[in-house]
Amino acid sequence: MVFHLHWEGAIYREAADSAEAEALVDGFLGGIDASIAGGGRFFWTVHNDGPHEPRSLMVDGRLRRGVGRAAYAVHMHGQVAAGWMAPPLGLSPAEVLVAPLGGFSGHCPDDVGRGAARRYFGIGTEAPAFVTLGAARAYESLDLLLRAFASVRERLTEARLVVAGRTGQPACGARFVEPAPGVLMVPHYMDGATVQYAPRAADHAVLAFRRVMVVLDCPARRDIRPAGDRSRPADSAGDGGARLHWHRLSGG
Repeated sequence: MVFHLHWEGAIYREAADSAEAEALVDGFLGGIDASIAGGGRFFWTVHNDGPHEPRSLMVDGRLRRGVGRAAYAVHMHGQVAAGWMAPPLGLSPAEVLVAPLGGFSGHCPDDVGRGAARRYFGIGTEAPAFVTLGAARAYESLDLLLRAFASVRERLTEARLVVAGRTGQPACGARFVEPAPGVLMVPHYMDGATVQYAPRAADHAVLAFRRVMVVLDCPARRDIRPAGDRSRPADSAGDGGARLHWHRLSGG
């Protein structure tokens, strides 16, 4: 039997407390050892340098080290990732199999232009527009982003921010809701044919992460800017959709 693990946090995600999380991790690692003893092989793809929700960091660290020890092979998405994430797992970067993260080009419809996308959200042709895309987890700092955008609106009243992805709010029948001036929120999952409208409507994508979870050999990481950095982006997106910028916002 071959077992390929991706998102290890799912093993203890539903635990009510740390004791239950420990028990789930013990059971999983014991099951892996038994499978290997019976001739099975275990592979692990490491996507992130830690759990999405850091409520059981010690448990997660023990799980990741145990999984790294047991795996026949460990896969990561780049040399930078291997250099950063392998040592805490007790591995040498040279032991890691490196294969790039696959792109999504060609897997979802890509037939909407900037004009149509802006009409979808009711955004004016010349209005500065930003997008943040993806499930609103705690580390993605949606609260800080909304406060930062409110200050932008004080100077640029025509600015718009598209927030697309699960936010924990009830789904709505409309295309989007406007919970604050200029904020166009799609609080539910967008299917493959519709999700393209969000980045196509924007000039810039803003990922206001408290923690950068994914370690990639990626040009976008050159654009990480600390809180307070007001420098102009290197270039604009034109008609191709939003250019990606990562901003670490202060929690104060």
